[in-house]
Amino acid sequence: MTPKCKLVKYIDALDFALYEMVLYLDTHPHDKKALAAFEEYKRRRKEAIKEYERNYGQYLRMAKKTKPDGSWNWIKGPWPWEYEKEEA
Repeated sequence: MTPKCKLVKYIDALDFALYEMVLYLDTHPHDKKALAAFEEYKRRRKEAIKEYERNYGQYLRMAKKTKPDGSWNWIKGPWPWEYEKEEA
């Protein structure tokens, strides 16, 4: 697996953890350990995205929809299924 693919999987795992923490905190809003974990996952995700963008370019394709000539830019690959497959 390439370092880029590993980093994307790491960010995906952090996204999942953050989503789960949000669901938990909806019903346990005063859980200090959960709040600390949520903040830590947010910090790690922010750092991972900075690393991705430093090495590979923009992380979120929808953040930049058009090119300077006004044409649509989001559809250019790679699509999620076009990332390098994990080696067997």
